[in-house]
Amino acid sequence: MLFKWLSTLLRRKAVEARRRSLEAEFHKNTHNTLHRVMVGLELITEPLEYNGKEYLPFSLRGQLELRIRDFDTLVERLEFFISEYNRVSSSNIPNQRWLELPEAIDRKGESSEPRWLDHYFGASDPEVARDKLRTVFAMLELYQRAFDKQTPEQDTLFNQTAHIFRELEVIVEHYL
Repeated sequence: MLFKWLSTLLRRKAVEARRRSLEAEFHKNTHNTLHRVMVGLELITEPLEYNGKEYLPFSLRGQLELRIRDFDTLVERLEFFISEYNRVSSSNIPNQRWLELPEAIDRKGESSEPRWLDHYFGASDPEVARDKLRTVFAMLELYQRAFDKQTPEQDTLFNQTAHIFRELEVIVEHYL
């Protein structure tokens, strides 16, 4: 019983130290948008304490200046670009051509507009929005090496998804 209490205390301290480290990392003046988005999403989607049920306050009230019409479209675009990267990078044909975005998720006609957060996330429950952000974080974490810009395919992927990272950065900065 004593060891369980001690291990819980140590884990709690480790989680607190990790959160402080992530907060310091987020507030650094870095130009790496992907890194900033990853750290911010991790801070938003993790509990404030070890085995806790309390998260950062997450309100869906108000508006943000966003370009993409809703969060589901953002996720679909990210999935499309990652699948295109997988297709192009695994192909034996050099200089493979990337496909255009499907018309349903195309960028044409988009402009930066104030968007209501509950409409943007498609939910009035903050936990549903947090789950959507967790999904994006999981995708980015899984494919983080693909955004290293070391090959032409990785460079193209990073350039194609730059607007998505800017949008995610606006959301993350709003909540942190």
